[in-house]
Amino acid sequence: MFQRNKKKKELEIHPTVICVFEDDSIESFEPLHHFHPVWELMFGATSLGEKIFRSFPKLTPMASCREELEYTLALPEELPLNELPAGDYVFVNARVAEPEKLASIIEAKGPPKIYTQENTIIAARIRLTENLEGDVFSTLEAQREQLTAEDVGVTLFSYLFELMEHNGDAIKKDAPLFPLGKREGAIYATTVLVNPKQVYLAKTSSAGPGVVIDASEGPVIIDEDVEIMANSFIKGPAYIGEHAIIKAGAIIYGETSIGHTCKIGGEVGESIILPFTNKQHYGNIAHSYIGSWCNLGAGTSCSDLKNTYSTVKLSLGGKPMDTERQFLGLFMGDHVTVGINTMFNTGAIVGSVSNVYGADFQSKYLPPFSWSNTSKKLEIYKIEKALQTIQRMMKRRQYECTEEYQEYVKTLFKKEVSRRR
Repeated sequence: MFQRNKKKKELEIHPTVICVFEDDSIESFEPLHHFHPVWELMFGATSLGEKIFRSFPKLTPMASCREELEYTLALPEELPLNELPAGDYVFVNARVAEPEKLASIIEAKGPPKIYTQENTIIAARIRLTENLEGDVFSTLEAQREQLTAEDVGVTLFSYLFELMEHNGDAIKKDAPLFPLGKREGAIYATTVLVNPKQVYLAKTSSAGPGVVIDASEGPVIIDEDVEIMANSFIKGPAYIGEHAIIKAGAIIYGETSIGHTCKIGGEVGESIILPFTNKQHYGNIAHSYIGSWCNLGAGTSCSDLKNTYSTVKLSLGGKPMDTERQFLGLFMGDHVTVGINTMFNTGAIVGSVSNVYGADFQSKYLPPFSWSNTSKKLEIYKIEKALQTIQRMMKRRQYECTEEYQEYVKTLFKKEVSRRR
């Protein structure tokens, strides 16, 4: 598969393609890993993958992910997925937290090489002599003994909460992508912009009367076609994605990213919310990471600080771990519907495709396909009901729930439910 160094004449690689890949740590990003490759996860105003691509501007971007996720993604046509023809490549692990630093280490040309961090492959410069079929990471692992390795001091993300806690810095780094200080959208005489040089309000967006946008501690980026209703408050650093609606009286604190086509009300802070999710009403979500296609009913709130001020423990895959963090809220997968006044404890995880309601605190760990009524025993969300809900929600946003997408959900259901028996 790979062309190796020759003793007489060292092979020189001239990469023309940059390809992001996932490694074997995907389950550490529970519960988002069921519907998202790691490189698609939002961080700042863009995704992890987009940040890597920007760090290698002269190379053509490509991506590799688990085959079963191909039909869950809405990618631009110019980003080939799992199509890797023969050629010279730079492969980069999607978990890389410092892509600019990595780009400065990897030479534009040179012999085939693997780049590692504490024995984890973070990148490779190689030549494919034939089309690559199958998982990139497994292929690299199988060939690593035959390639020169260089250990580099580049940080890797290992958990979702690391994205959340560094999100403010990521927004600041993404800010130059937008014309800060340019206010093209509609505002009112009573709209207040604090430090307007750090505010971007797109031409097709608007900030209603009484809205306060405070960029005194970081940029506030309001992307295209966003409606910010009256008397809302947004503190930077913050990013509001295209076609989002910020409901009247909403409070959005700094270090928050809202994905495109979301409807957000109540109080949100230090959190990342992926596209197509609704949290339209009162209730507090803080230090949290919320997936796509979720609906949080009125009064939904999470705790992000324990009464004892001790560190928060998570249950990843049902196994406890001490995060050594004092502030952690809610981690929610895709396609979760939440009833009114639902309460989540500090460090709660809600698996994908779940229906959650009830007057008491939910369990700290709800596996995928949970039907959770706090007054009853946890049940399995029947696949027929789950698919009906997914289809209805996507139809409301003029999106088709394709047969391939439905087949993936069914396959995921069989896999996850079998683990619980």
